[in-house]
Amino acid sequence: MKGRIRYTSPLLALAVMATMGCTENDPVAVEHQLAGPEVVQTASSVATSRPVIQKSSGILYPIGSCEDGVVFAVEGSGTCTHLGRFDASFTFCFNLATGAVTDGQGVFVAANGDEIYPLFSGQSLGPGQVILWYTINGGTGRFEHAQGEMTGPVTTLPDGTWTHTAEGWISYDASDRSNN
Repeated sequence: MKGRIRYTSPLLALAVMATMGCTENDPVAVEHQLAGPEVVQTASSVATSRPVIQKSSGILYPIGSCEDGVVFAVEGSGTCTHLGRFDASFTFCFNLATGAVTDGQGVFVAANGDEIYPLFSGQSLGPGQVILWYTINGGTGRFEHAQGEMTGPVTTLPDGTWTHTAEGWISYDASDRSNN
């Protein structure tokens, strides 16, 4: 099975992913409440949470298998408040039986080299639609102690391309930049 997944056409794998959807009996809550603005204590000072919006696009393709599913790699770029223009790379497991996105991890890399490390999960909402929930878990440069959350929809197309928008909040201490 592992060999077949490795050589599966990205279009076929994406078609399988795009046809997955939630049913009325699914226990997955599509609505996800983000924690509101808060004050976060970092190692060097107090950082106030700020609204964040990101818009991105790119391509995804299968790279292996995981429990009950397919591991996908994602490459893309976009813009994000506080980060500016960025490149991104991620991996995640897509459960073929439930449409769940699990074990998502990756990096947003700003033009100046500062990085944000998000972890994420999600759920297929129907053909070509997935909702993702991110937890920001640190980074480098001014994002060394960053924390936050984002959520938003992803639209996938049969050719493996995708578009994504997400909104939420981020807390970081810009003075962390001087510590690196």
